[in-house]
Amino acid sequence: MKTTKLTLALAGLLIAGGAIVSSCKKSTTTPTPAQDTNASTASDNNMAEQHSNDVENIGAEAVDNGSLSTFRLANGGLSVASTNTYNVTGFGTGNVTVTFYSYTGADGHTRNGSINYTITGGTHYRDIGMTITVSTSTLNPYTVDNNTVTISKTIYNDGLVAAGGNMQWTINTNLSIAKASGGTFTWNTNNRTHVLLNTNATTYDGTAYAAAYNGAATPITWGNTATSGPLNGAIIQIDGTATGTSADGVAYSVTTSGVVRNHNCTPFPGRLHFHPFVAGTITFTPGNKTPRIINYGNGACDTTYTISIGSWSITITW
Repeated sequence: MKTTKLTLALAGLLIAGGAIVSSCKKSTTTPTPAQDTNASTASDNNMAEQHSNDVENIGAEAVDNGSLSTFRLANGGLSVASTNTYNVTGFGTGNVTVTFYSYTGADGHTRNGSINYTITGGTHYRDIGMTITVSTSTLNPYTVDNNTVTISKTIYNDGLVAAGGNMQWTINTNLSIAKASGGTFTWNTNNRTHVLLNTNATTYDGTAYAAAYNGAATPITWGNTATSGPLNGAIIQIDGTATGTSADGVAYSVTTSGVVRNHNCTPFPGRLHFHPFVAGTITFTPGNKTPRIINYGNGACDTTYTISIGSWSITITW
């Protein structure tokens, strides 16, 4: 099974950090409890976040363009450096189906199966009042790296209602993933919001950005890898909560606060479509354990973030 860099960093480095802490402690009559560095449930949450966002992005691209040539994954479009094929049917009808056939995209993940999108109140992801209802197929299950993803999701375009007249989407998700390595976990959100911070021209972290939205007749500009010219790639802020049960049966809760992905930020020259989170925090609480806090910073386009559990913390490079 393939995992994201964040999952690998979170699981591997936290465990490594625990080993370092443990090795420095001296034996006493009353042993000090070991630092809690278990990250298995957090890894499940990260996988759910990734797959839920991917399904939304696939739908936005398929509904707007009838193809996935600029699919907004961290490493670029699905038409680049890919094998086998995918198919988009029903473009322009209000009922769009995307089907993958052992398709390995530029993000390195292999997809199979179908995802269905029903659009009402508009024809594009950017249309104010538009609702997309997303579901996976029971006859042709959707899998990513042999993990079976079952999802029921609604995406509603609230319009220009966020601070500064920015476009906002409200998203509700019920998702479960049967892991190829064994076990099934659930992940559910209610009224989570995505806000396009540069719906209009704006200044973010001291840098001037052009508008990514230029009216209903023009697609939103998502990725920007230009070294000159207007910086008009989307800057998206995510807020809201999630709950679920991990594959090992632990109930968890998640609070996402001001998490920002700046699609103009490309810190690695060799990965021009990798746009990391640059701000905000995710607080992940498994059961009654100490919350795990992921801090992405205050907006600077850098290559690091921190993870804290109680008094323990570590800085990680993407």
